[in-house]
Amino acid sequence: MRALDLVETLKSPPDWTSDDGKSQFWIPSPFNEGQLWIGHFKGTGPWTRHTGGDALMHQLSGRAEITLLVNGAPQVATMIPGQVLRVPGGTWYRVHTADWAAQYGVTTAKTEHAEGEEPPAGG
Repeated sequence: MRALDLVETLKSPPDWTSDDGKSQFWIPSPFNEGQLWIGHFKGTGPWTRHTGGDALMHQLSGRAEITLLVNGAPQVATMIPGQVLRVPGGTWYRVHTADWAAQYGVTTAKTEHAEGEEPPAGG
């Protein structure tokens, strides 16, 4: 067992950067079938879900609107620094920020993404 130094993690280049440069993610450690991650982003991300378990998102900086599909209907949660949101396993969601924001998160299962403005069917 070892403690993760997230400050040191952020001094290294990101593990993934989007083509447009508006999303950067560091993956300091796997977690079960998921991962621990730190994201720095601006704009609207893809629809995302974790089919085998919940996800936790902790807002570090900026403001984010998280649209979750609950029983097929969109519900929006606004997050500010210090807040934590639990996304139930299998729930489609997407993150939108008007300006740069950062989050730290834990996913416990594999991740699926879907592009497009409309939410995926079966949400």
